[in-house]
Amino acid sequence: MPLIRFDAFAYASKRPGTSCFFVEPNIWDVLEIGMRPLLESGTEMLPEIHENYHYQMKMAERGYWVYDFALPMLLLHGLMTGRTDRLIHWLNICPRKQFTALDTHDGIGVVDVADLLTDEEIELVRDRVDQIILPAEPYLRFPGMVKESNGKTARHQLPCTYYSARELMTTPICWPERFSSSPPACPRCIMWGCWPEKTTSKRSSWGEEPRSINRHTFSEEEIRRAVERPMLRRMYDLMRFRNTHPAFNGEIVIGPDAGDGRLTILHRKGGDWAELNADFVNKRFTVRYTDLFTQAEKTF
Repeated sequence: MPLIRFDAFAYASKRPGTSCFFVEPNIWDVLEIGMRPLLESGTEMLPEIHENYHYQMKMAERGYWVYDFALPMLLLHGLMTGRTDRLIHWLNICPRKQFTALDTHDGIGVVDVADLLTDEEIELVRDRVDQIILPAEPYLRFPGMVKESNGKTARHQLPCTYYSARELMTTPICWPERFSSSPPACPRCIMWGCWPEKTTSKRSSWGEEPRSINRHTFSEEEIRRAVERPMLRRMYDLMRFRNTHPAFNGEIVIGPDAGDGRLTILHRKGGDWAELNADFVNKRFTVRYTDLFTQAEKTF
């Protein structure tokens, strides 16, 4: 399926006397105009918007593909606290026609999870991630806060790689985020997530794009070394499994919230199934699935 990304499209609805951001009904006219030349070739549109998840829900209701930028903060909150209730709630209500994302070239979205996490829960994740970016603060020239209509301010994003934020927890190598980030949509992994790099303050002082703290330019040699790392080899195995097992083309069932820090995700199609059982308290997981040839149950 051909897909065209409309980058930062919400700023296209400009009208005097408004914020010019996602102005209705103008924004729907913009999207309709953009879709007209795509329909002839069967191409679909992926509008990109980095804001509260309610915007994504609005677009999904009209049949558009959307991004799931709320997932990174929800996963980090679960891993940091051992709680899965917030994540399970989101997996049950989130759009089904979406692309999940853990890594972006901007950072970890915060405004995306307002109302999915409380202010206190967001602050918990933010404070821990701030430990990583503290050495870079003298060089950060872009604002870390945005002003809201009620006069309050809120953090827009955390200038940190997901890989670095995850290292705050003593999680085992290859915790299956690439598997658990797949429901109930298409997983998406940018190159940054394929060759994880730790956040560093050095790139912030180069005098170029301020978000360079989160945009490392990999050399061919760095890539060659990275792909040999055991953690990445394990992650690639999970990604290949996710992309080839037929169960992921069927239905998905999110297990109930039992209040014990566990997450269960079942994918199934016909006689094929794959199930993740993750323990966010003890940081352990198993992936059980049917073998494609023998239909016997196996464990990843």
